[in-house]
Amino acid sequence: MAEMLALAARQGTRSPEEFAEAVRCLSPVEWGKLRRIAAAEALGGPTEGEDILQEAFARVLEERRPWPGAVNLVAFLAGVVRSIASAEEEMVGRSAARRPIPLFDRSGAMVVDPPDGNPPADKRLMEEEAAKETRRKITDTFPGDYDAQILVEGILEGLEGEELRGLTDLNPTAFASKRRLIKRRLTKLTPAGGTP
Repeated sequence: MAEMLALAARQGTRSPEEFAEAVRCLSPVEWGKLRRIAAAEALGGPTEGEDILQEAFARVLEERRPWPGAVNLVAFLAGVVRSIASAEEEMVGRSAARRPIPLFDRSGAMVVDPPDGNPPADKRLMEEEAAKETRRKITDTFPGDYDAQILVEGILEGLEGEELRGLTDLNPTAFASKRRLIKRRLTKLTPAGGTP
């Protein structure tokens, strides 16, 4: 009886060869849609979108997921992709590595002291001192050139374009020239791959 049901169910499905031919005939728009669906389903999961899409193709070609003849190929593959992503998410959720750790016991006492993510104070102080020294070295590279020093300070603060040029009274040509000068001097000052 089970064999007859399986045969009846399969009669309305397409063969792996038909599937392969239909995939070859997908338009660039349809491919883009499938890739976007796979990427969206993979978001935050352990597997990337392209891998999920490839797994969907493999399952259909190996007849583990038969393609019903009446269903649009893109819609069918989108469903297979969602199913795979959901199963993987469920598997990861059951994994011991992903189970939440209680921070407090029943009495309210802290069980786990989570790291705060900040480096120790002495390391932070050393990093700040190193940053100040680097900044001083850079500005000292332009003795007497007030515009260059101001521009370097602005660059170090993350300013760009007109916002950076606004720190000085330089016209666009003079500003571009000063930026080239700064770049040349900093390139000479910086050892290959390091900081000044």
